[in-house]
Amino acid sequence: MTKLGELKVTPPPNMPSTEWEKFIKFRTSDAFQSRSRANKGCRAKQKIIVRHGRNNMAQIGFNNRASPIVEYRRLRTKKGVFTEREAEEFYNKMTEMRKDPQHASLSDFDIVTEVLGDLRGRGRRRPVLEG
Repeated sequence: MTKLGELKVTPPPNMPSTEWEKFIKFRTSDAFQSRSRANKGCRAKQKIIVRHGRNNMAQIGFNNRASPIVEYRRLRTKKGVFTEREAEEFYNKMTEMRKDPQHASLSDFDIVTEVLGDLRGRGRRRPVLEG
C-alpha cells in the first residue's frame, strides 16, 4: 500500500471519517498540488526563515513594548549569535540607519520597513491602537 493509501485509511483521532475523506480529496487534487509546488518554490527563495510563530513582528513588538529593531535581533539570534548571515546584514543596516542623521526623521518601524521591504499582510506595519 502506498503512503497515500495508508493516509486515506487512518484519520486522526476525533476527526469524522467524512471530513477526513474531504481533506484527502482536497490535498490530492491537481489544484492543490499545483499551489503546493508554487509555494515550495517561493519558500526556496526566502533568505530568512520565519521564527516568530503566529504573531507578526509588529504585534510582538507592541506586546513587549520594544523597538521593532530590538525585536528583530531577539527573534533572529540564539545565545546572541545570528542564525542567518542575511539576518545579521539586515540588522546591521537597520542600526546604521538609526545612527545616520539623514534618517533621523524615520521611526524604527519605518527603518525596518525600509530595510526589509513593505509586504502587505506580512506584519511589518505599525499596529493601530483603537480608542
